[in-house]
Amino acid sequence: MGNIALVLAQQKRRILYVEGKTDLEILRAWAAVLEHRLLRLLQEPLWKRMAEINWTVCRHFKAMRLHVPDLRGVKLSDRKDWQKAPARKSSPEGLMQLVWRQDEIENYMIHPDAILRWIRMIGDEAAVVRAKDYMQMRFPPALHEAPFADNYFKRKGKGVLDEVFGAALLQVKAGEYNGIARGMHGDEIHPEVVVKLDAIA
Repeated sequence: MGNIALVLAQQKRRILYVEGKTDLEILRAWAAVLEHRLLRLLQEPLWKRMAEINWTVCRHFKAMRLHVPDLRGVKLSDRKDWQKAPARKSSPEGLMQLVWRQDEIENYMIHPDAILRWIRMIGDEAAVVRAKDYMQMRFPPALHEAPFADNYFKRKGKGVLDEVFGAALLQVKAGEYNGIARGMHGDEIHPEVVVKLDAIA
């Protein structure tokens, strides 16, 4: 724990724990699309990339609270990472722990229209056609009609998106997937996302 982090904690009085910088950027993109009140806090937040083991976050937060007693924090976990530590789910005072119902944050960007819109921005029309054909062939038919109705993929969303972009013959890094979130329309953002943004705010 460095002096800079402590100074920021004293200034901001809040900290956000997420899986990585990509998660923060996706949350920020959704908040911007929705014009959510959390956007202001996400512009220059005090945040920390967390380890997959629950106690490390709790231990870090407790240590920070020794210096900033009124510090408040939120930990936002991927579902599968949360399940790895079932015996350590208690929270220290001031820390809220949230868990995605689907495997990870990228699962909430698996919306065919939003994916195709972003591919159209970064690729050519042939890439759009290849991605569309792949999704029509490999995605559950119900997803195209009701993208919020169920968790259609029982695995991490990054893998699903990797396959779509591979089929489109595009080289896209997982760290760039926040581009999908930035281009989503408000009605394409999963209701659970709004619940999480509200809870963090």
